[in-house]
Order: sequence, then structure tokens, then C-alpha cells
Amino acid sequence: TLPSGTLVKSANNASVKVIIAGAGLPVAGSDVGPDHYDLSKIVIVDDAAFNALSTTPPSGTVVHDQAGGANRYVVVDGAALPITGAEWTADGYDTRPDMGVPTSWLQTATNSTPSTGLVLMDQSGTDASRYVMVDGAALPISGAEWTANGYDTRLLMGVPGTWLRSAVSRTPSTGTVLMNQSGTDASRYVMVDGAALPISGAEWDTDDYRLRPLMGVPGTWLQAAVARPLPNKTVVTAYNNGGGTVYVMAGGMAVPLSYADFTGMGYDKAPLMGIPGTWLTTLAAKSAPSVGTLLVSPDNATVWLTVAGGKKALTAADFGPGKYSFDDVVTVPTTLTAQLPTVA
Repeated sequence: TLPSGTLVKSANNASVKVIIAGAGLPVAGSDVGPDHYDLSKIVIVDDAAFNALSTTPPSGTVVHDQAGGANRYVVVDGAALPITGAEWTADGYDTRPDMGVPTSWLQTATNSTPSTGLVLMDQSGTDASRYVMVDGAALPISGAEWTANGYDTRLLMGVPGTWLRSAVSRTPSTGTVLMNQSGTDASRYVMVDGAALPISGAEWDTDDYRLRPLMGVPGTWLQAAVARPLPNKTVVTAYNNGGGTVYVMAGGMAVPLSYADFTGMGYDKAPLMGIPGTWLTTLAAKSAPSVGTLLVSPDNATVWLTVAGGKKALTAADFGPGKYSFDDVVTVPTTLTAQLPTVA
């Protein structure tokens, strides 16, 4: 095995790789100068050996930019996860060999995330929780799910706690199709703006959700995602319903927009999310947004707070630090605010 830092190429290939912990990381032309690679010291290896080199160091390898800099990273499943200064010593990363890697490779690796299905823990050991990666998000696994769903049979990887907390705050991206990992729930769901929306049996086929990768997730997390409403101001329409009605979300209610509303209120500048039509029908059938929603309509500048039985007018004094925020106000058609009784 060639030592780390050795530059290699094959006789029949112009590409150059650098050996790092047994892997061969590609060296781009842009890396040669800044990373101080001496091409006169290249070792020629046979084609089979060159092509067989993994392009990813083993998980747990600590790396830094060969060009310099104080940042350190740990490789986990091909992704380079940042290590904070405190974690460097507290989590024992300072006891591992610290490998300089090509700048171009590191840039790609720092923009990657561990693969879906990989099970993670906080390297520090201060957090007893376990998590599973799904589409870039780290989803918590309950104690019961740990064994019942077979997560305990997978390789468990320690990762820096700061990075892990960031991954826990994420949700799978819009359009990701999910199921309960336990298999006890036959339902299928699609992620839209942080919420998991149910897909009917008919929609599973007609809307082509069945053609997307189906990802199993912990049931406890899934239940919370199903209960989570679509965020206010999300603009939606029925999936695969080109030219159909467009709605804006306000307090869990899908408020229909005319074309004039859609453009006049600026919603044509927002992303338009296609969601399962059956679920959209349920949201549109609600009689009013949930209590506590802030609304405004084009007919006047009054901001309304939805309350039990109707709406209440707010004044400028109700807004500011520690009070309501104008950022949370949803612009809706006058027809909605007009139908809500005014409460003193």
C-alpha cells in the first residue's frame, strides 16, 4: 500500500490521484499549484490498480485543505463534515492522522451529505439519541424503533454534534416520497415544504408518485410531520393539474386565488407547489384559517387576527419586538376577510 500523499497515475491515463488513507482522490489541474503537488514525483501504477482506487477515504478520516487553512473535517460516507474547535479536542479528532486533500475534492465533499439510510450518533457521546439520514436530514429514532425497525443492525457512525444539530433541523426536500419504516402503516406521503401530505391510492398511480424512490422513515417522526401544517404563504395547486385553481395557505386553510389575485398579490413570484389533490380538497374545505393567523386583504390596510368566531382588527401598537410581526401577515382575497365576522 502506498503511503498517504503519494501521487499516482497509470501509463494509459492522464489523470492524477493522490493516495489518502488507501483511497485515490483525483487531483485537478487547479489543485496542482495551490496545493503544492510536485508532479515530478508521480508513481506509475498499473491500470487495474489505478482504476480500482476508491475516490473516498474511509469514514472517520480527518482531513483538511491541502492548500492550507485552519478548518478540519471528518469524512463520513463520502461527505466531509466540519469539526468545530471545541469538538477537535473534546471528541478526540485531534488524536487521528490529519490528512491534506485536494481543494477541488474537498469542495465537493463539503457540499455532500451522508447517504439516506445511514444511522448516526453524536460523536461526543453526550447525546444518547440515534438518527437516520433521509435526503440530507437527520431524523430521530425512538428507543422502540431502534430495535423494532432494524436500525440497530446498521452501521452506527459518530459525527460532530454541531453538524448533527444542523442536520436534525432539516426536513427531507419537497417531493420526497415517504413511508413508515415499520411497515405497519400502508400509507404513503409526499414531503411539501416541511409537511408530510398523504397520497391516496388513486393518486399513487395517476400522479406517478410510485415512480419516485420510496424512503422509509421512523414512524414517530412521520406522525409529527403529518400533523405539521403547510407554512403560511405556501402557494399550492393540485399535482398534475395544469391550469387548475391555485391556492395560498393561511392558518392551515387553502385559500383559492383568482388569476388577478395570483398576480396582483405577488404570489406568481413564489414557488408553486403541486400537492395531492385529495388532501388539497380537505384544506380548501375549511371554513376559516386557524385561530392566531394574521390576514390582510387588498381592500384596506387593516391587519386582522383570526380569533374564535371571526376576526379582530390589530393596530400598529400590536406590532414590534415581543409582539406580532408584519412578516407573518398573509395577504388573502377580500372575499375571505369579508366572510369572517368582526369581533371587538
